[in-house]
Amino acid sequence: MVTAAALGGGPDGPERGRVVLTAGAVDGPTLAAEVERQVRADDGDPSGITCPATAEVAQDVTSVCHGDVDGDEWAFVVFIEDDQGSYTVLPV
Repeated sequence: MVTAAALGGGPDGPERGRVVLTAGAVDGPTLAAEVERQVRADDGDPSGITCPATAEVAQDVTSVCHGDVDGDEWAFVVFIEDDQGSYTVLPV
């Protein structure tokens, strides 16, 4: 489902996954938990990851999440790819 990026030492590039939807939308805490899961899968230590609620999940919808990873401030650009919750996340 989601592969992990090497986020602890620096961004390796975009990663893909699918987020769980509720009535065609994704709430901020659900999206933040998905980003945190990716970071932890690569032995990173995320804290305070926040994401906005995404009312529409469709191709070309973008959300930006923020938080700390291993004590450094990060942003995560989440590009929604389709109405099924598929996405690409780019750590910056």
